[in-house]
Amino acid sequence: MLTRREVIAGASGLAVLGITGGAVAQNAVLPRPRVYGTQTPTGLASYKLAVGEMLKLPKTDPRNWYRQALIHIADCPHGNWWFLPWHRAHLARFEAICGELIGDSNFRLPYWDYTESPSVPIAFWDTGLDPTKAPFDQDRIALFSELSSAASTLWGTLSPAAISDLARKGINDANGLIADANNHWRWGSGPRRPSRLAPSLNPSAQSMVSKNYLTRVIGSQSFVSFASGSAGHHSESTTSGLLETGPHDNVHGATGGFMGAFMSPVDPIFWLHHANLDRLWDIWSRGKGFSDSTGLPNSSPAEQDLKQRFERRAFHLFCDAKGNSIEVTTAESLSPPSLGYSYESGSLSELAARAPTPSGIAPLSPLGTALPNLNRLFRKGFESSATVAVRRSEIVEALDNTSRELIALISLKAPDNAQMTRVRVYLNCPYLSQFTPLDDPHYVGTLSFFGSLHHAGHNHSETKTVALGPTLEKLRSAGLLPRSAFRIQLIPETLDGEALLLGGELEGVSIAIA
Repeated sequence: MLTRREVIAGASGLAVLGITGGAVAQNAVLPRPRVYGTQTPTGLASYKLAVGEMLKLPKTDPRNWYRQALIHIADCPHGNWWFLPWHRAHLARFEAICGELIGDSNFRLPYWDYTESPSVPIAFWDTGLDPTKAPFDQDRIALFSELSSAASTLWGTLSPAAISDLARKGINDANGLIADANNHWRWGSGPRRPSRLAPSLNPSAQSMVSKNYLTRVIGSQSFVSFASGSAGHHSESTTSGLLETGPHDNVHGATGGFMGAFMSPVDPIFWLHHANLDRLWDIWSRGKGFSDSTGLPNSSPAEQDLKQRFERRAFHLFCDAKGNSIEVTTAESLSPPSLGYSYESGSLSELAARAPTPSGIAPLSPLGTALPNLNRLFRKGFESSATVAVRRSEIVEALDNTSRELIALISLKAPDNAQMTRVRVYLNCPYLSQFTPLDDPHYVGTLSFFGSLHHAGHNHSETKTVALGPTLEKLRSAGLLPRSAFRIQLIPETLDGEALLLGGELEGVSIAIA
């Protein structure tokens, strides 16, 4: 049963979505349904209908399917702490548009539970949900001609704040926006990597969405380690947290096709992928007892100022269910009930009911940092590594504390061909080679480079975060727990026979307790 507070919050959020007046009463907090494997809930048929209606809209309508993808190209943050609230805001406005176009105010966007079944759901190979087939645009030249005309019109309506945000990303006019979209179409489009007959995600991605790994991710106490790092503006890239480095990047990369670059919203599975990430955030925050979804510290004046700066950040390119331009703040994007939705129970939902940590949020506790001591430059199939000194007592204490998580923050420059490269991460493996399997007890996880594609030349410094807990537990069970040092080992691999030298490099590694 909903409390009075949830009803009031829900009404407020729905008003932001453009659902106001008498419609509020029939728009209670409703669950987003679960999709996985061969499961096709009733809500998926409504979603397919909504996709078709958006495709029918002219490109001059901001609710058009491809116009929604342009919002993602132009404004989405990656590698900073606005990653989750921005996408939550985008999902909520998209969900409202779907409901408006199909005349169903109770429509809720499904989520893709790839932990339950790490494969592309069977329904997404059907006509209407496969972006490589009609009714999706098949003539790229005609599509971009229409988008270019629409972008020129759009540019004349943008607020100074929106133009300023776009300029930070190097987009200075409508032509720049379309050029960016063209690049991402070139980097990621066409058929998905899985197929109807072989729908499973690759083993590396499966390891990063497994229940064992995500349980440790959700165990992280700090929002900036769970989500992504603090930044001065949502166009900046600082640190990709556990959720972004793990399931987000790897599912994008493993799905491939349009999902491989920033035109990813062209693929209908994109919206269900991000709904699941939003669900995992909701599980994390409810399991910690955080009323604002972040648990950011708010005691000292400096902490209060930082939290307020985070919550005041506004996003300027969204539209409401009627197609009207709206501004949305981070503060308006922190509570699912205020936006009119919850989630049907699925994988890991039980973690939302865990008792909150009595002391509240714990700060990130650094244990050590090191520069590379082997092969700084990435070479296909060769190890790059850094060794960080740690005390065994710190390792054991962190492993035995189920409310904290040992993490590695890996600073690097992405390979030149980022969308076709991934990097496997191992810990203290004495026999490591390019043939060391993913089921080896020393395997930690895999780095994919989705967010790296939004930076000119891709050759920028960034930091990715992996959880060490699952690997350390396996090593402890085998009597191989490290005694005095963590050697973080990276093995780059490519998907297209790329040359030996890949263009990226390892810059350093930090170990911390999150």
